[in-house]
Amino acid sequence: MEDDRLGRYKIEQELAQALIGIIRDARGAKVSFRAKSLLNYTDLEKTQRNILRAAHFCKKLVKAGIIKAEVDRWVSKRKVSRVLRYYVDASMMIWYLAKSAPDRARELILTAISHTRGRGRGISAIEAFRVALLENVAMNGNSEKKEERKE
Repeated sequence: MEDDRLGRYKIEQELAQALIGIIRDARGAKVSFRAKSLLNYTDLEKTQRNILRAAHFCKKLVKAGIIKAEVDRWVSKRKVSRVLRYYVDASMMIWYLAKSAPDRARELILTAISHTRGRGRGISAIEAFRVALLENVAMNGNSEKKEERKE
């Protein structure tokens, strides 16, 4: 895919879809990734520009409280390297939404990104996630009750 002319929003959509894919494919209760490895789940080229955009994307999600970050430090022969590793575990709201309603989770990730830009108005990204989570639980609860009534 030729991404030289892709806008920021299109790249953020691809990265949000990749994040949802990583969470959905997770076998355990925690998944960790680096910004560069997030690009492996997209069709975007692995250029420095896109790696930086992925890093900014992850930074915005950390700022919004959707994912968390931890620092990996390791020492080589001459220098100390510091790598940010991002993670999502089963206790986070995005985990549940990505597993049960991936389209809704993607919309909320993009909403959270717009809130960190200062363009968003109204409720915060975390509040939007809580509302969506409650709506999803309510919808799943209603569908289970309807199935019980049919039997």
